[in-house]
Amino acid sequence: MQKLAEVAFLFGREYGKWEVGAVEEIDLPNKEALAKEMREDENLREQLEELAEAVRESAVETAQQQSAAVEKAIGAELYAEEEGFARFCRETLGVERAVVMKALGLGSSELGAHAQGKDDNAAANVNQEWEARWVRRFPTGAAG
Repeated sequence: MQKLAEVAFLFGREYGKWEVGAVEEIDLPNKEALAKEMREDENLREQLEELAEAVRESAVETAQQQSAAVEKAIGAELYAEEEGFARFCRETLGVERAVVMKALGLGSSELGAHAQGKDDNAAANVNQEWEARWVRRFPTGAAG
């Protein structure tokens, strides 16, 4: 994304030169000439640094907005899945969710704080679904 912004900036700069008659045609930037110009022109260096910072800020802001939108859209469902599985691990397996996750090679990440639409009934249902699957696969007292 930063390279695209830099190319657009440099093209716009060349276009401006063309419009005022400083150049006859707009050409692709020459890397060596651009490097030399950047060494000699502190203003250009500052502009490109500001552009890079603006791109970074924009990327962070976009990621935060997307995260918030996903949280809003599926936060309650995600909470139910995470909390329901955590309850299953504690109540049926007798271990914390982090232990199971680590044993499966999935790391021991903390549960998300998906407060949007937190639904404890849905979490209880997920817990029951996990427990039912477990009992179906590993019935207690089955002859082995």
